[in-house]
Amino acid sequence: MLKISTPFSQVDTELKFALGSRTSDRSSNEYIYLQGTAGITTDDLVRYDNNFVAQRAIAGLRGPLAVTQGSIVASRYGWCKVKGLANIRANGAIVARVPLFLTAGSGAVDDAIVAGDLILGAFSSVAGTAAAGTMVDAVLSYPFAGSLSVAA
Repeated sequence: MLKISTPFSQVDTELKFALGSRTSDRSSNEYIYLQGTAGITTDDLVRYDNNFVAQRAIAGLRGPLAVTQGSIVASRYGWCKVKGLANIRANGAIVARVPLFLTAGSGAVDDAIVAGDLILGAFSSVAGTAAAGTMVDAVLSYPFAGSLSVAA
């Protein structure tokens, strides 16, 4: 893993590290270096592809996920969290200690059960009365969106 001295929220206008590079902080949170696309803001949930290009996660997308630490819009680069405690944009109120799901709201999560949109490796950590567009605390462990569901 890389050792870096720049803040994880820094957005780069040119490639500073190899795409897909990983690093961790003193709290054992882990990050991956990705290229952004249009519309990505801080604390968005993103899906990244084999080329390490991120896009805002929405219902129906499949693949590895991460949470942006800065607004890595098109032609920008930055660090995204894949392991540890993270703030993620919420699509509504979320209860504590439940799995999270992809939503139609770009880059946001919810605890409402949606068939096929369960995020493996992402759970809410505390109860919150988050209105749409506000943050929820979540525990990440290499989140991945597959075609899985949970029973209500």
